[in-house]
Amino acid sequence: GNNDLPVTHFFLYKGRKFPFNMNIFCCFSQYFNSNDKQYEKNSDINLFSESDEDENIPESTINDFINFCQKNTITLNKENVLWLHKLAKKFMVPSLIKSTNKYISTHQKDIVIDLLLLSLNDPEDTSNLEYEEIISENLSEYFQDSRLLSFPLPVLHRIVTKYTQKNINSKNQSEFIEFLFKCLDKFGREGSVLFEHVDIGGSGGTFLHRLLNEYSEKFDFHFINYEQLRTIYNLESEIIEKAEKLKETEKSTKTG
Repeated sequence: GNNDLPVTHFFLYKGRKFPFNMNIFCCFSQYFNSNDKQYEKNSDINLFSESDEDENIPESTINDFINFCQKNTITLNKENVLWLHKLAKKFMVPSLIKSTNKYISTHQKDIVIDLLLLSLNDPEDTSNLEYEEIISENLSEYFQDSRLLSFPLPVLHRIVTKYTQKNINSKNQSEFIEFLFKCLDKFGREGSVLFEHVDIGGSGGTFLHRLLNEYSEKFDFHFINYEQLRTIYNLESEIIEKAEKLKETEKSTKTG
């Protein structure tokens, strides 16, 4: 185990010290392998730079990282894989980058929301469009997932637009619209843009009714498209027509 290794250095994180052996670490980490001179005298190494200090990495994951780079077996799971991937990239550990990449692509659907949140916080990460694509493909599985509401509106708009293009007549239409109402609650009037490709006139006009009654302050009706307005108009006419017919029938029943 690790206990047989002499401790040469420490990772510092949030006031805690995590011991490791630099000689073995160098076999795994190209970063230390090429910078080992600068750490000869300085045995304390910050795990993250000042700018990343707001990161909240679990201690167990730091231990996993150290274990991996000291030839021990670790288990990847969705709690640690993204952090390990980040540390592996930072300290240039090719074997760990490879393992985490493999895990991520195999379990993408489970962790894609976290992946996208992380990639949005990292200006150098350009994979967000790929993650958005995966979320839009499987959006119906995430309608209940409150983390979606932590995406910026433009991101949600792209995801929702892709989803509606592929699912014109989806069986999850009402769940989808419920989800859009949650977005309205979160983003207010700005969130109206998410409704622009949605058939709000369906399901007997209940959603429309709700927009007109509960959300009229919050909703920007410009985003209901022309087709929909026609549907609404037709619905209204139908109702009026039915009412007229009903009156006629009542009349003839009385006179008959």
